[in-house]
Amino acid sequence: MWENWTFDLHARVLCWLASRRDARLVIWYVRFLTRQLDRISESPYPLVERWAKSEHWILRFVAGRECHRCYPEQPAETSRILYQLAGDPQFRVREGAAWGGVSILRDDFADAWEWLSAWASDSKAEVRQTLAMMLLPFANRQEIPPVAGQAVRRLQADSDPRVRIITSRWKLSGGGGGNGRESMVPAGGRGRDVCHPLEHNSGDPVAGTADRPSDRTRPGG
Repeated sequence: MWENWTFDLHARVLCWLASRRDARLVIWYVRFLTRQLDRISESPYPLVERWAKSEHWILRFVAGRECHRCYPEQPAETSRILYQLAGDPQFRVREGAAWGGVSILRDDFADAWEWLSAWASDSKAEVRQTLAMMLLPFANRQEIPPVAGQAVRRLQADSDPRVRIITSRWKLSGGGGGNGRESMVPAGGRGRDVCHPLEHNSGDPVAGTADRPSDRTRPGG
């Protein structure tokens, strides 16, 4: 696994690129970092744990995005980190947490749902919004299994604008919560079909939407 100086090097480069507000370069470097992580056999938990506590949004974003790599070996610790990032005040960070959550759900929806389902009634609207973002690709493919039906209906009834801006993009038939199919996408999928949040000019997880102005992430945050 990487040494501390490697963590620091990647962190400095990412923070510098984010401070330049150059989305193209940030995307390129995040993808480069992903390829580096793909070559490592060990769990990147030390990186995820460290960056999840960072003061810079881009490092917390990456921690959430890549936390699925740690989940198989350290599910309890990873789920705690993911919850922390799901409630982050920075919208970009919540997007990263949603990305990581999608990957975890694609690997084993039933297993992850045992603890993720509680997020639908969490007291923090940010956490509920993050769960809604996690379910977005499943909703739009009509792949939400019946076990998630109650949470789906709860989120659809959520009146908080941070949640509604996401659920309004769901494409569910028959009110959602399961189409009678228990099967999900092929095992081992990593959710990479989910749009990269930094690629949208609108700065949002789904094209053409906008978070609340007071909640919108500023690259320098």
